[in-house]
Amino acid sequence: MRVFLIGFMGAGKSYLGKKVAKKINWDFIDFDEFIEAKTNQSIEDIFSKKGEVYFRQLESHLLEKLPLKDNTIIALGGGTPCYNNNMDWVKANGKSVYLAVDPKILFNRLVMQDQKRPLLASYEPEEWLNLIKDKLEERKKYYDLCDQTIDADVITAKQLSEKLDTF
Repeated sequence: MRVFLIGFMGAGKSYLGKKVAKKINWDFIDFDEFIEAKTNQSIEDIFSKKGEVYFRQLESHLLEKLPLKDNTIIALGGGTPCYNNNMDWVKANGKSVYLAVDPKILFNRLVMQDQKRPLLASYEPEEWLNLIKDKLEERKKYYDLCDQTIDADVITAKQLSEKLDTF
């Protein structure tokens, strides 16, 4: 089985995905890292040099190149399920889990992180909360297609692995 972790940036897809995979002795793929390795560019560089439309096309192309081994957890980018029928591909190739996190918690996590996020790059931090709320509303119809939704406001890897056992 393959489990795709889906959710907004800062939801904990990569952080929890790595921990759960290690705990249950599965492989883990961070899709953003996969894209960066395949292109020899950072996500930020791709966005800034070629734009979001190009990135979304590349993302869809590379999604289909993922190694589809059993017993793998794959952390997708926050927007991955929302473009080019990617969610249909995800559902055809594994189980999908939406890590749902309150917008204020996402905001606080993103402010605390020292990572560059292309979606936030052109906004001031005081604008982020409204942007997060708007994007979550935009993406809701895709995130709601997941096989399972988990309240991930405060969740441990142990709790997440127990919830994944229900598949």
